Amino acid sequence: MNSRGFLRRLGAGVCAVLAFGALMVSAARADASQRYVSTANDLALRSGPGTQYSAVARIQAGAPLDIECQVQGGTAVKGSTTWDRLADGRWVADAYTSTPSRNSYAPGLATCGSSPPATTTASPSSSHPELAAAWVEAHVGQVSTTENPNAGWWSGWCETLVERAWSAAGVNFRYSNAAADYEARRSAGQIQTAGPPPRGALVFYAPNHVALSIGGGRVVSTTGHERDRLPVANLSYLALSVYRGWAMPG
Repeated sequence: MNSRGFLRRLGAGVCAVLAFGALMVSAARADASQRYVSTANDLALRSGPGTQYSAVARIQAGAPLDIECQVQGGTAVKGSTTWDRLADGRWVADAYTSTPSRNSYAPGLATCGSSPPATTTASPSSSHPELAAAWVEAHVGQVSTTENPNAGWWSGWCETLVERAWSAAGVNFRYSNAAADYEARRSAGQIQTAGPPPRGALVFYAPNHVALSIGGGRVVSTTGHERDRLPVANLSYLALSVYRGWAMPG
């Protein structure tokens, strides 16, 4: 394929960054979660707090739910706009859980500090980094996908992964690859090097890789080359290649 054809591919990245040492796919934090259960069969676990977000898994009644925090103002389900974020980053409609909350917060569960964005928006708000991070956390361990318009896998498509995460939060941007994204943000004075990167930030590495920060010094990243079929991974932000800094879309 010639270079012009390559650049037409959405978010093409040739992301070839592997973590130093053994590749470990780790789960999201679960230290502050509370255990509840599903009260419905075929309950969708989603990539964000609303029915407009993709269903990434389905569970049956009685399945355990480790809820980390809640938000108000999501899609109304059975009259309740409360949505719960699980410890693994996925979301569930609170109406179908055993929590005592209904348009309120369950005892001991804090707000996630966000509310769902409008369907379209021109610029990020404080809620968008949280939603982008939650989306990408829900994809840790995923190899095959129907959400990458370029291929049926994530390896080699780092720019597409972060663009899809922010698109799920209602903010859209497009670059031909991670290096082009970095250069545009560097030219605009957006790149920062003080770390660790905040939750939701784009985290850049030389020569051509980008990951998404989930906070606490961790990023979610594609791994391997485009020819590989390796899982999306939860890693230390310093475990990848040559760190170049981070930027918040906007």
